[in-house]
Amino acid sequence: MKFNEDFISEEQKKTMDSRVKMRKEFQKIGELIESTDPTKVFENIDKVKISLDTAIQPIDLSNICTPQFMPRKLTPSILGSLTDVSCGDKPDIIEMKVKKQFVTGLKSCHFLSVSSDGSCWLGDGFTKVLQRMNIDGDNPTTVSTIKTAIRGISLTPDGDILLANATPRLKLIRRTSGKVKESKYSVDPLSIISVHVTKDKVIVGAKSPGEVIPVTGRRVVIVMDKDGIHETVYEYDKNKQRLLTFPNSITSTSDGCIFIADFTQADKCNSRILALRKDGSILNTYSGHPDLNNKNEPFEPVIIASTLLDNIIIPDVNCHAFHILDNSCNLISYYKTRDIGIEYPYCVAFTCATTFYLGCSQPVNSSTNAKLYEIEYSGF
Repeated sequence: MKFNEDFISEEQKKTMDSRVKMRKEFQKIGELIESTDPTKVFENIDKVKISLDTAIQPIDLSNICTPQFMPRKLTPSILGSLTDVSCGDKPDIIEMKVKKQFVTGLKSCHFLSVSSDGSCWLGDGFTKVLQRMNIDGDNPTTVSTIKTAIRGISLTPDGDILLANATPRLKLIRRTSGKVKESKYSVDPLSIISVHVTKDKVIVGAKSPGEVIPVTGRRVVIVMDKDGIHETVYEYDKNKQRLLTFPNSITSTSDGCIFIADFTQADKCNSRILALRKDGSILNTYSGHPDLNNKNEPFEPVIIASTLLDNIIIPDVNCHAFHILDNSCNLISYYKTRDIGIEYPYCVAFTCATTFYLGCSQPVNSSTNAKLYEIEYSGF
């Protein structure tokens, strides 16, 4: 095969020489075209034609030896083999371990935000109580209690809390004083039913006054800048159809996609996760997993959150499980929280790449208070 390689290299050299000659001849043609001297044109045009005819020499293939295929016996060592890996080890195994657990002063923990100073905000939507607790240590203490309607809470970059309470304007709770005041984030005349804060945006879900079902008026997700200016409103798809029914919870990823837990029926059955790109187009949807959800145990996403790796975790309260999605709204895995002794998971807050806090709900007839867990995790 060495002869073929040398021959090919020689032919490549000839081709390159021909290309150089052609460039020179084309340059001469350009000069003749631009020339205003007719005598010069007619004296040289025949020379150019001869040069073009001889510039590219045909490649002689007669000396190339064509290799012949020699068949061999096919064996697994040559081709490999098919192996069932569905039951084998997976590269990313979801693991969780309870590090600490606390008994809260609330019947249910429906809303949760954790501050960097070792405190957290817990909200019970049924009893309309919002508490700030100090969880830095083994014995949590209640710092303050506020009686208010709660539809959502989110921590700001300054450590304050923005509170959605089904009014047209978010409330601001100062970290230092704990006082409640009106914020600059308004969607009047709509009512805000969910809130999510990023490093430079405030995103809310809102609806017109009235019942959840049937859908009347407007159902929207609105993105505001830090000054409360409305930047983007998500309401209809490209076919002018409603995107939303009841945007109960919102989170986002670093690429600007917004994930919404949308209740599509009054009883929350057949609810879904709707993922929207920044331009408002639908990235994907997720409506539960058949291993967990069925007619008797419908998919009921409650307070969703995004991890530091841009994955989405969805507590499924009545199935006692987490659905874990990637940033394209595809299922990575699910995790049954009863495997670590936890029931009715409702809301999560991530503090680092290995730890999150989980607040839980309670059965209606329960006589105990809700628990808060600190959980170490890996695999997503």
